[in-house]
Amino acid sequence: DHPERSDFRLGLARAYSALGDLKRGDSQFPEAVIAVERAIAILDALVAEHPGEDAYREEQAAAFLRLGEWTKSGGRRNEGLVW
Repeated sequence: DHPERSDFRLGLARAYSALGDLKRGDSQFPEAVIAVERAIAILDALVAEHPGEDAYREEQAAAFLRLGEWTKSGGRRNEGLVW
């Protein structure tokens, strides 16, 4: 566990996003959302700490897009507005 290592944290965020995809594929929507929200929390911190690093913003945008698409396709459009 190396919280000072941005590359490790990016890897963890990507792992949470991948876990979210797997959970979504298994129709475990609440667990999928939790996983992607964890990824977003990590990415939010990375973007704040490294505003010039495009890779973090791109990953963050992809995670938000994933979450928005899921809520829209799941008929939970109003929940998507919270994020």
